[in-house]
Amino acid sequence: MRINRPGGAAALVGAALATVIAAACLVGPAGAAPSGASSSSSPAPAPTPSSAVQARKQKAAADKALADLNQRIELETAQVHDLSAAADRARERYVAQVLVQRDAARQERAAIAAQQRAQADYEAARHKFVQMITYSFQYGDSPATHEAAALFTAMRPSEVLSTLQLAQIVDQNQTVVVDRMTTALARKKAAEQSRRDTLAQERRTTSRLAADQRDAEQTVVAAQRALVTLRQDIATAKKSQLSAVIALSQFLGGWSMADPAHAAALNARYRKIAAQAASAPLPKNPGHWTPALGRYVANRALAWIGTPYAWAGGNAAGPTRGVCAGGGAQNDCKIVGFDCSGLALYGWAPFQAMQHLASAQYGVGTVHPAIDALQPGDLVFWSNGRSVPGIHHVAIYVGDGNVVQAPQSGDIVRITPLGSVDAGYFGATRPMT
Repeated sequence: MRINRPGGAAALVGAALATVIAAACLVGPAGAAPSGASSSSSPAPAPTPSSAVQARKQKAAADKALADLNQRIELETAQVHDLSAAADRARERYVAQVLVQRDAARQERAAIAAQQRAQADYEAARHKFVQMITYSFQYGDSPATHEAAALFTAMRPSEVLSTLQLAQIVDQNQTVVVDRMTTALARKKAAEQSRRDTLAQERRTTSRLAADQRDAEQTVVAAQRALVTLRQDIATAKKSQLSAVIALSQFLGGWSMADPAHAAALNARYRKIAAQAASAPLPKNPGHWTPALGRYVANRALAWIGTPYAWAGGNAAGPTRGVCAGGGAQNDCKIVGFDCSGLALYGWAPFQAMQHLASAQYGVGTVHPAIDALQPGDLVFWSNGRSVPGIHHVAIYVGDGNVVQAPQSGDIVRITPLGSVDAGYFGATRPMT
């Protein structure tokens, strides 16, 4: 149920604010009583500048909290994107290192084979060395040693070498055996070292990169959880903002009384817009909604800022004489003007016919945009009981969070911030969709 204020614009700031009369903007057939209006006036406390200012401060705080959260969620989203990219790079480094480790594993197998060969060579050389030491210990420089050496080294058994030649050959064999053993031992140690070094470093690197990958992925998960929490916080903040909007809307017209300079500036600004658009040609009707049609509708309604409110007033051609009724509209039959649905009907008249009934006008389009998706020309509605039959007020969205509306008896067609129109915001309709 909307608050209607009799007595013209002067009554908005005068002593008549002490008593207000409730009546619905919902318009039925001409001559009918306002829907939802009681048979007698019911007094309501007039809003005061201080209460309106406080409500506006609360709404501003809620708006700021929501804006801050939206900014944080943008930053967090960017951070999640960056962290995801870093995690992808860590994963790529890990995968590349796994391939390096596989190659190192193949090298280790080759090193093991080389070690095994070196071990065999070492064992053979060591066996010969032990044999040589054993012979030297057992036979010393005896003829038997010479004979054994002669038989071992002679090209043919029939060859007989001198004692000097035999001693030289034994010395030479000793040197060869020792050299072979020394070389085999060195090769064995080198093979063992190669085996130890080939894979150990790569395994350490792989382990480190795997840990880096895990850390990066865990960081992404944590950031994503923070993002979910922020989105939940935004949902909560939107509820708080809605509560603040409802609280502010309780002071219908209160914002203009608390800040009349702001109200006058808004109306002057949109009057100028309407004047600049007055010479614009009627856009071609393509049979469906377009932004150009919506903008034209908004400008068409803006041209009537300052026109008196008249219950049941207004048609496709412009303002008409209203109907006298209860609920504050006792003198509206003497006034030429618009009511809320009459202004909406007039705005869209060049493109789409509508009933002079706010609840019926909600069904003139199939698209019902959210508040943050509103376009000029969209119709916005308020309802008692959050239902279509309970719709009691309609206004035309003009952009920048503002609407043009015919508020109530005793008022004029004016610009009002959407959140300050009334309590019980129901939704919006985009005609010709």
